Amino acid sequence: MKSVAFSVCLLAALSAPCASARPAGPNNDPAFQQAVAQYREGRLAAAYGRFVRLANQGDPDAARIALFMHRYGPVLFGNYWDAQVEEIEMWTELSSGPQGRPQPPYRPERSVAPAATRRPG
Repeated sequence: MKSVAFSVCLLAALSAPCASARPAGPNNDPAFQQAVAQYREGRLAAAYGRFVRLANQGDPDAARIALFMHRYGPVLFGNYWDAQVEEIEMWTELSSGPQGRPQPPYRPERSVAPAATRRPG
C-alpha cells in the first residue's frame, strides 16, 4: 500500500502545473516535459534516462525525480536503475536547494478518496 502511495504522490507532483526557474520559461522545457510524459505512459526506463540527463545538466527537479526513482525503484517499480556515486551526490546536493519549479499546493481532497468510497484493503 505504501508503494502505491509513493507512486501516486510522485505522479501527482509530475502532473501538477509548475513554473520553471530555468531560462526556458514556465513549462517550456521540452526535454523535461517529454520525461514526464514518458513516466506517465509507464515508460519508466526511458523517463529515468531523460531525468538523469537533465539532472546532470543541473535541473533540480529532474535531480529530485531521478534520485527518487533510483532510491525507490526496486520497491515501487520493480526495477533498479543504475547511477554513479558522483551523480547521486550531485543530485542530492542539487535537489536540496530551493531552486527549481515551485511545488504545487497540497490539496488533500484530490489525493484521498472520501471514506465512503474507499474499498476495504
